[in-house]
Amino acid sequence: MEEILNEYLKKQKKPVKINQIIQNLDIDDKYKDKLMDIIKKQVESYELIDTNSGYIRIEKTNYRKGRLVASSRNGQVYVDNFYIDKNGEEKYYEEVYDVDREKFNGAIDGDTVLINITDKKGKNAIIDEVISRNLNTVIGEVYKEGNTYYLEPIDPHKKNLVISFDEYDDLVVGEKVLVQLNDLVGNDFYTASVIKRLGHKDDPDLDIIIEAARNGFEIDFSTDSIKQLESIPNSVRDIDKIGRSDLTDKEIFTIDGDDTKDIDDAISLEISDNGNYILGVHIADPAYYIEEDSPLDKDAYSRGTSVYAANTVIPMLPHKLSNGICSLNPNVERLTQSCVMEIDKEGNIVNYNIFRSVIKSRIKMTYKKVNDILKGNKIPNDYIEHVDTLLKMQELSNILRTKAEKNGCLNIDIADMKIKTNKNGKIVGIEAREKDLAEDLIEQFMVTANEIICKHLVSNFLPSVNRIHEDPSEEKIISFLKLLKLTGTPYSLENIDVTDHKVIQGISKFISKIEDNSMQKLQFLKSLKRARYSSVDLGHSGLSKEYYCHFTSPMRRYPDLIQNRILNDFLYNENTNSKKELISKWKHKLPDIAQHSSRKEKYADFCEKDVFHMQCCEYMKKYIGKEFEGTIVDIDANTIIVQLDNMIEGRIRPRNFVSSCYYSDKLKSFISKTGSDSYCLGDRLKLQLVDTNKDKKTIDFKILEKLTNNVKLEKECKKEKIKRNKMYYNSNRGVRR
Repeated sequence: MEEILNEYLKKQKKPVKINQIIQNLDIDDKYKDKLMDIIKKQVESYELIDTNSGYIRIEKTNYRKGRLVASSRNGQVYVDNFYIDKNGEEKYYEEVYDVDREKFNGAIDGDTVLINITDKKGKNAIIDEVISRNLNTVIGEVYKEGNTYYLEPIDPHKKNLVISFDEYDDLVVGEKVLVQLNDLVGNDFYTASVIKRLGHKDDPDLDIIIEAARNGFEIDFSTDSIKQLESIPNSVRDIDKIGRSDLTDKEIFTIDGDDTKDIDDAISLEISDNGNYILGVHIADPAYYIEEDSPLDKDAYSRGTSVYAANTVIPMLPHKLSNGICSLNPNVERLTQSCVMEIDKEGNIVNYNIFRSVIKSRIKMTYKKVNDILKGNKIPNDYIEHVDTLLKMQELSNILRTKAEKNGCLNIDIADMKIKTNKNGKIVGIEAREKDLAEDLIEQFMVTANEIICKHLVSNFLPSVNRIHEDPSEEKIISFLKLLKLTGTPYSLENIDVTDHKVIQGISKFISKIEDNSMQKLQFLKSLKRARYSSVDLGHSGLSKEYYCHFTSPMRRYPDLIQNRILNDFLYNENTNSKKELISKWKHKLPDIAQHSSRKEKYADFCEKDVFHMQCCEYMKKYIGKEFEGTIVDIDANTIIVQLDNMIEGRIRPRNFVSSCYYSDKLKSFISKTGSDSYCLGDRLKLQLVDTNKDKKTIDFKILEKLTNNVKLEKECKKEKIKRNKMYYNSNRGVRR
């Protein structure tokens, strides 16, 4: 009956009263109670909305049910949705809606909420209701009052909770623990038991452990996974090489960071008789060792990705795999999946082959040393025999980059910030990690291989975990261009087609030419959508590619491991099941894998950023009271975000302004009520560091003086103030009459 009801309601565009449902479905009287139970259950689960006019499926309304991911200034609600394709199959995907902090309606991070969509095109919403709150577990610091031990939650949204322990014989004040909430004793008063002891607040690396736990990443692998590792060999055996092409005599090597230990990609290059490039991308094959649905696979799925927080890695796979038998270390045999491509002088792929292989990397190169070679600097002795190959690789990299740019690929140059620590783990500074020639070379080669793998699978009607990046909304791009005009760097608003990748690329190139463009880069990035995983092929807007997936990092990303498996199933006929059965299996599994992997990637980003912000707070603490210069890069109704010249970001609250101001959403500015000191995007300020709070991840400044104005916005602010004062005067004059 439920299936019949669902099919009926999916076709209805307007609410339907219960009597209509009974009549149209010809429900017998004896089944009416059962029907009402089904409808009640679906209303309670928010599959149906009960309106004054009857019942309607939630996807037919402006309401959606989703999970809130909140920050200090705003939030995003992630909604699982579906559509019916031309074959009548349900295709699942994820929608993301932006919610302003003042429209949270009491919701906190992690809540399941009901949103009301205020702007479908721009994906904006307000939270209408908190459906459920995930308060099963809480992380906090142990403190003691009298003879009782309590937990102070580290999440500021849970500070109102009072949590005492059921048992506390060996608890230590200052210890950080993960607890299970048990009984609700009174209003916001719980008892709890310890699930995991994370460490003492003075322990090194505790920040990383806590943020990992907060974002759902386990530090330790399961007991079953550890046991499974015992059956995995430490080196490649003869039996493992059966059915694989032997490439151990080829000139194959790796290029990675100085500290990289989990090496999952190697490269090779030869020149064919016709002058074309024969590029080999050889990827570690952990799927060979990790059986589907085994403990190691379940742990990898749960993590979804490796987390790189500060100088620590929380790996997706145990070190025996990620640093050992699967890592493409030099001078040892390793199992790989190879994608070998023939590429002409224009960057076109004229032929390719995908196959299983065995390689032996000649040398582990580093980005730093390869950059020295490509720039004509010092050549290390052990690199000499590979210099010619590296120079040919650089030729090909330039060709691929030029072609990508012609096709509309975005290139937003954002420096990656890195914490510098001494041998004791103490923070001594912060530096930018710029992408150089070697990094770009590897990126070009990996992107090319990823595209070919996806193109092969999709064009052959085989399942794939696609990496998609949807076109930005026209409203957000136009809003950004209006902002550019307001900030004195106008860009034409004519012929804005957000589906034309070259149009978006043109905006990106324009921004890159603006001097001191940190603010413009940040605002432009905010106008773009986030890339994600999907079982539906929707293309990659940022890379301007019709087909794209992640294949080249199977030890660090779960979707890449899945692509490993799919290749094993369909290309190498490793699975004994029929092709039809395999397609059915993967079509069923991939929507969940894609959505889960997208979430875990997001939480990994949060974890990495949170740890970075905490370390910035720790580093800046010694400078409290000192003066700095910075640029306003973002503004909302409650806060100014300023970026210092050392790239660290902090906030300025209205109470720390020089003069009293009001916020203009139209101008994204704080306009002075009395004096001339309005605060606009792009303004340069002289600041004083007021405070840092490591737990809240906040760095607070106060404004000492404005150094330079955003001239265009300053004029608009003056006009806005005059207009506001006139309205105020006229309204008061009207009252006096």
